[in-house]
Amino acid sequence: MYGVGKTKCTRIFFIYELMRNHVGCVVLVLSNFQVLLEFKEYATEVDVDFVRKAVRAIGRCAIKLERAAERCISVLLELIKIKVNYVVQEAIIVIKDIFRRYPNT
Repeated sequence: MYGVGKTKCTRIFFIYELMRNHVGCVVLVLSNFQVLLEFKEYATEVDVDFVRKAVRAIGRCAIKLERAAERCISVLLELIKIKVNYVVQEAIIVIKDIFRRYPNT
C-alpha cells in the first residue's frame, strides 16, 4: 500500500496534510479510493485526536463528493464494528452529518 518510493513517514505526512487542508476528496477520486482506505487505517490508531480527525476526513469526503458518499458510509460502518468508543462516537456524528447533507438518498 505504500507505493514505489513512499516510506511510511512520507505517507503519514501526506495524509495528515490532506486531512488538515481538506483536499482529500479530490485525491480520493484520483487514486481509486486509496486515500479513503488510508483514512480508515488511521482511524484504528491509538492517538484519539488523530483518529477523530481521520474519521472526520472520511465524512468530509462524503459531504464534498456525493459519488463517494456511499463508500464512505460503508467504511464508517466498518469502523463502528470495531467497537472502540471514541471511533463509534465520531463515526455516528459524521454519518449524521452525511445524512443531513443528502437527506433523500
